[in-house]
Amino acid sequence: MNLIGYIEKYGDLSFKEKEINNIDYLVFGLLSYLDFDGIVSNNSKDKITIGYACHLYFSKYNESYFRKQGIGIRSSIKLMKKIQYTERYCNLEFYNYRYVCSRDIQFSALTIDVSDDLKVISYEGTDDLVAGWKEDFRMSYEFPVTAQKLAIKYANDTISVFDKSKYVFCGHSKGGNLSLVAGMYLNPLKKRHLKHIYSFDGPGIMFKMLNSSRYKSILNRYEHIVPNSSVFGLLFYDLKYTVVKSNQVGVLSHDAYTWQIKDDDFLYTTMKTGSKAFYKSFNDWVSKYNLKERKNFTEQIFMVFEKCHILSISSFKERKMEYILDVIGEIKNMDDEAKGMMIEFIKMMLTESKNMLIDKVIGKE
Repeated sequence: MNLIGYIEKYGDLSFKEKEINNIDYLVFGLLSYLDFDGIVSNNSKDKITIGYACHLYFSKYNESYFRKQGIGIRSSIKLMKKIQYTERYCNLEFYNYRYVCSRDIQFSALTIDVSDDLKVISYEGTDDLVAGWKEDFRMSYEFPVTAQKLAIKYANDTISVFDKSKYVFCGHSKGGNLSLVAGMYLNPLKKRHLKHIYSFDGPGIMFKMLNSSRYKSILNRYEHIVPNSSVFGLLFYDLKYTVVKSNQVGVLSHDAYTWQIKDDDFLYTTMKTGSKAFYKSFNDWVSKYNLKERKNFTEQIFMVFEKCHILSISSFKERKMEYILDVIGEIKNMDDEAKGMMIEFIKMMLTESKNMLIDKVIGKE
């Protein structure tokens, strides 16, 4: 079964009746994808139950709005519809919501009050916006990027030295990386409140950071869960990851709703050969070029999206061939390395049939 099947099976059991587990933290990690502006407070005093937040959310937005969202947000909307009346989740409380987005920044976080002694900080992953993808690529040459700075500040502002609760940080995609970095840079006096960190197919960190005292300080509380055909979760470096079975391959396996669950835990397996090869080739590229060259590649790639007025991946899919021709026209003057990366990035956003079409247009076939 998948995540929805898990909720249908165990949604009527409270956390007192069935102990919290990895799947529940995935649920919490996905909820931060949703726009709770005007629904969830930006402070720690005014809290709202998940059930009532769901009610307000579905009163504020309609199906027309939902259809325009990226796959991550649409999937999280389905999740909200499933959990809003469940005994397990509906009475938990949201608070301390943050959202920042501009041309180059995408950041969102919220806190979930699970019990008197357990709080969860959920960081949003990369959604449909090209701004979020650009920030992911910037991680190859810059640390910390703005979202990471905001994640660190959010955690330190939320947790008090005198807090009686334990905290779990979690997030899917980039949100997983933000959880890791926030844990690493949490104030030492507050770090004793950190119970666990979950990165669900989130990128790792730069190689030089693997030997840092900050990384080692959280390693025994950190779990990196990736699908067996992972792409995003194998970006950069990490010393540990747990592999779960997905019923999709490549980029499509990034969707957490494709991850297989057995009873109340993931169905674990081994990494596919293709993902191992991707991990090696990507990190070989990172190690081959210096920071200035990586920055140059990234700026060239995302300048093309800006010139073509592509703001989101869903908008790219809507215009498909028109955008493909616009982009290919813009990348002709790029250097070969940047051009190759741009073509591969476009392919990541499209189906296999469209990939074959791109190959024909650029003269590979």
